Amino acid sequence: MKMKRDLDAFSDGGSKQGGMSVFKLAKLEKERVETELQLKAQKEAAEALQEAAERLQSSGTTEAERKQQRAILDMTAKEFYFKADQIEDLLGLFTDERAKAEAVIKLFERTLDTESLLDMVEEKMNIEQRQYIEKRLGPLYRFDPKNATGAKNATFCAIIIYKNEHFAKTGSGQT
Repeated sequence: MKMKRDLDAFSDGGSKQGGMSVFKLAKLEKERVETELQLKAQKEAAEALQEAAERLQSSGTTEAERKQQRAILDMTAKEFYFKADQIEDLLGLFTDERAKAEAVIKLFERTLDTESLLDMVEEKMNIEQRQYIEKRLGPLYRFDPKNATGAKNATFCAIIIYKNEHFAKTGSGQT
């Protein structure tokens, strides 16, 4: 009977002293292993990208190297998310101006802080690159995620107009 109670305690969420269940520990261990594997894959991809960049910088960029560069960029754009400063570091690996603009476009949807990325584009890229990026991204280039519908300012203005009309009719400053 005591053994059954101990087994029930472990499967119900812990021992009598309030410890974690074996199932929760196994789940946490599984998540830890998955996270380590993801980090390892990210590190390998970054190393591969760095090696490719070093090869490109050490010699003239050939068409085959450009294709390899695009393939690595495609692979990383599908697997990982980036901060704007990481993308800025990646752009330093490209020698071709058009390739830099293409990289920004490919990585835009995988960027965690798009506002910072667009600020970086405005500061660091020339006018042709900015125009190309703006043309390819379309409305997303000027999209404000904090005011996605654009209604915030319109609603605020409508409230101000309503209150002004109300004050004019009543002749008082109270609502």
